[in-house]
Amino acid sequence: MKNDLHGMVVSAYGSIASLAKALGWSYAKTYRIVRGVQGADADDIRTLVRALGVTEPETVVELFSLL
Repeated sequence: MKNDLHGMVVSAYGSIASLAKALGWSYAKTYRIVRGVQGADADDIRTLVRALGVTEPETVVELFSLL
């Protein structure tokens, strides 16, 4: 699933760096979350879900269950 999250980021923003800039997050934080190196807290998950346009609860669970 981590690769699916990365794929969604690249599809929507072109790169992790572009997503980080759009969210006002550091590249390091964004990279660690997207690549599954670091878990995401509830606020981070909400922010990413909105930024990526994810609306299905099942998709949210699938994307973030392995973080």
